[in-house]
Amino acid sequence: MKIVGIDPGFQGAIAILEYIPNQHPEVIQTFDMPIIQAGKRKEVDLKEIASICSPHEVHCVFLEKAQVMPKQGVVSMGNYMKNYGMILGCLLAIGCSVIEVPPQKWKKNLGIGHEKEASVLMVRHLFPAVQITRKKDHNKCEAILVAYWGIKYQLK
Repeated sequence: MKIVGIDPGFQGAIAILEYIPNQHPEVIQTFDMPIIQAGKRKEVDLKEIASICSPHEVHCVFLEKAQVMPKQGVVSMGNYMKNYGMILGCLLAIGCSVIEVPPQKWKKNLGIGHEKEASVLMVRHLFPAVQITRKKDHNKCEAILVAYWGIKYQLK
């Protein structure tokens, strides 16, 4: 069964893992968060997200829950929360089973800290075939780990 993990936000990512019970999951594909230009603003591309997360193809979506972050401006946090709501609404509208998970919860359960490098190191250990070549690929690693957390703590 296909399991999706989403690290929301403009710099976020989407990961699809194949999970067969009693086997280690396999990363099928990762995507940078699809973005479109909407007038003068950028927004998440809901059509692309709907295509990636089609409920006919996907068993469950694990979505990292949005939260207010310290030292962030009001406008940027407003845009982040708006896009998070758009992603969640899109997933629910197309019929996906969505489970939201706070970042503190999945990171604590998997034993990693808040540093982005910790996610990269864990993905390299758990899924050595995954290519991590760009600095911003830590977002793909987080999406992979959100899906992995879902498999390990919600589906087993």
